[in-house]
Amino acid sequence: MKKLTYLFIVFLFVQNKIIAQNGISKPQKAIINYFELPREQIYLHLNKSTYVTGEELWFKGYFFDFLNQVPSTATTNLHIGLYDTNGKQIQKKLFLGFNGNTNGSFSIDSLLQTGEYYVKASTNWGRNFKEDHSYTQKIKVFNPKNGRTSSPTKRENVSIYDFQFLPEGGHLIEGVENYVGVKLINSKGKGISFNKATIYDENKDEITSFKSNSFGLGKFSIFLKPNMQYNAKIELYDGTILTEKLPHPKQNGLAIIVINTHKDKVFLKLNTNENTFSNIKGKPYKLMFHQGDKSIISEVVFKQNLSVEIAIGKSELFKGVNIITLFNEKDQPLIERVIFNDYNLKTDKIIISEAQKLGDSIEFNLKLNSSKNSIYNLSISTLPQGTISYAHDKNILSTFSLNPYLKGYVENAAYYFQNITKKKKYELDLLLLTQGWSQYNWNNVFNFSPVKTYDFETGLSINSLINNNVKEKKKALQLYIHLTESQGATLIDVNKDNTILIKNLYFKKGEVLKTSLIRADKKVLPTSSVFEIKPRLIIDSIVFSSKNPKINLNHTTNLLPTSIKPFFSKNITELDEVLIKGKKKKDDNESSPFISGSPDRFTKITQREVSIFPRITDLIRYKGYDVIDNLGRVEIVQRFGSTLSGSGRLSPLLFVNGIATNNLGILASLRTSDIEDIYVNPRDISQGPRGAGGVIRINLRKTFLPTSNTDNTSQKNYAETIINNGFEVTKRFYTPKYNTYLNNAFDNYGVIHWTPEISVKNDETITFRTVDIPNKTYVFHIEGMSNKGELISQSIKIQR
Repeated sequence: MKKLTYLFIVFLFVQNKIIAQNGISKPQKAIINYFELPREQIYLHLNKSTYVTGEELWFKGYFFDFLNQVPSTATTNLHIGLYDTNGKQIQKKLFLGFNGNTNGSFSIDSLLQTGEYYVKASTNWGRNFKEDHSYTQKIKVFNPKNGRTSSPTKRENVSIYDFQFLPEGGHLIEGVENYVGVKLINSKGKGISFNKATIYDENKDEITSFKSNSFGLGKFSIFLKPNMQYNAKIELYDGTILTEKLPHPKQNGLAIIVINTHKDKVFLKLNTNENTFSNIKGKPYKLMFHQGDKSIISEVVFKQNLSVEIAIGKSELFKGVNIITLFNEKDQPLIERVIFNDYNLKTDKIIISEAQKLGDSIEFNLKLNSSKNSIYNLSISTLPQGTISYAHDKNILSTFSLNPYLKGYVENAAYYFQNITKKKKYELDLLLLTQGWSQYNWNNVFNFSPVKTYDFETGLSINSLINNNVKEKKKALQLYIHLTESQGATLIDVNKDNTILIKNLYFKKGEVLKTSLIRADKKVLPTSSVFEIKPRLIIDSIVFSSKNPKINLNHTTNLLPTSIKPFFSKNITELDEVLIKGKKKKDDNESSPFISGSPDRFTKITQREVSIFPRITDLIRYKGYDVIDNLGRVEIVQRFGSTLSGSGRLSPLLFVNGIATNNLGILASLRTSDIEDIYVNPRDISQGPRGAGGVIRINLRKTFLPTSNTDNTSQKNYAETIINNGFEVTKRFYTPKYNTYLNNAFDNYGVIHWTPEISVKNDETITFRTVDIPNKTYVFHIEGMSNKGELISQSIKIQR
């Protein structure tokens, strides 16, 4: 066996070189084409899974490029909807994300009835593919006004069982040894464990017996004789007896057996029978290990024996899921098996310790224990020990490691990536055996290459047609978008076809868009055009499938006690709002005309400048600086680094009436009409090192700024449009005020804290605070992703 294994490994890689020299194989070329476009997978970390009306559902969203196994940063727009138990959309919102993550919340409205709901997250880019890469999570809602989800008067019959035989590789073949996975589920789709299953032949001779794990999964091996009927007898723990016939095997074909329990090797055995052997002897079959667009391949030939035994080092395979596919000489797929390669797959650890008590709060230290030079972005849901409101069946590891490849539903996928043991590794392999072929249908792979029909969404876009059917001097040459709380001022030329298209805008929902037209005769007028603002929030539904079935959550039937009505204090703390900080759009018009010529360093302020740039920071931004004005705190930096200091982007030296100051905050409330003139030069080095960030000189107004009726300045020179489909405002979390922490209602359903944004790197200790509740055990549910794509999912308990 060792000699055979060694020879095969050598042959495998020599053969790869031969194939590479002669050009890649058809299956390899097909997967390269099929996965040419990037693929995004979404994960939502919800702070709970069960909510009471009046609560807020808090979430953190993560974007993952699972082909390259790194954060996906191409998309900023995340569409998240709430759906009823039948998958009908109730509401949908747009959230803004950067650097592969976002966060936000949904209010659990008092109009929602007690029952089960879904939260679904998707991106526009995901619509390009046949496979569904959206994320769906089921939640429960309890409304005290309409009672519990107690047992219905007409009880559904959950004692209807479905016992499935799932051959390894996809087929039962007579006359060979077959490995067969089994799955037992009830009418709700939940796995049912069984005490014993016995396989008999038609003569009632026992062939083998086995039992299932807690999810109703098991497996057995059997040599299937021709023309023999086999039957299974299944004994449940409650004494119920089930019987099922094995499907009839095929007379021709191949069977595969995969052993993935060895530390550093995967063993495979391909079996066939005499009927098949005569047809395949000496033919060049291909065995391919692949993940996305990556693959290794080798030729497999049945020469003298009915079996071919193979071994490959796990270090040569891909990290995580590997799909094994056997092709015949015509490149038709015959067998497929999914395995998980955990070779040298180590997850980093978070350590949390109590630091100090600060009034009614408690401060905790958080440290990342890692050997890698990575920066993690984390979210933490802090709940009381014993809570039954955190019952998520997925985590970030299962979502990004398994979900992109499997076509079937996985019950409690998070289980396989928590407190990993040898038993769980075996159960994960058993799960993958019963999953059968991957979700990537070979007919699609060979015949369909995804086309980029839908773009990565980055912000909002505005499209409009300007009515320019007027005299030449009255034609609109430019559109000006005025400064708002979340969007910088923008000046854009009208296209030759009189259209305007502006992309990468980051308006929040409900914000007022103010727009002006600048005509050829220099007049500034309000726009009269209708603006089309995209993306529009599409009404959709949850499509239930074998991968996303309608499964009831494994919760208690009595959701909450009747004492839930006084659960919250009447003087609950209101949630503060934090404005979305949009990505600043770089000025594409830095060298375009401003009234006439290039942007001058020195500008005399007239009514025209006041009309276009109401605040002086608007004009400074136009002149070449990046300006962030956040509630009076003004930050101004060079758009490009300073060559004088070599220190990157620096702030300018500000002179007001000839006096130097470092207080840029005075610009926050300064109107352009208050200025006589201004000099802006990001490259001015006249002040030496202290002026390495450039110079801004402002002279405050001493003379009267005249207005002209011919310029229409006595009227509003802008039109207003309310942005109804903008980004949601990110709320700041505050712990709800509860009447008491000393009852089961709080222990089961209460919230201690939600921390959506923590950034930490190796050996760094950061602090965060929660409310102080003495004599409680805190459980910190942590999910996160590093800047290099490493994933972490962990729960930590601390006794107070």
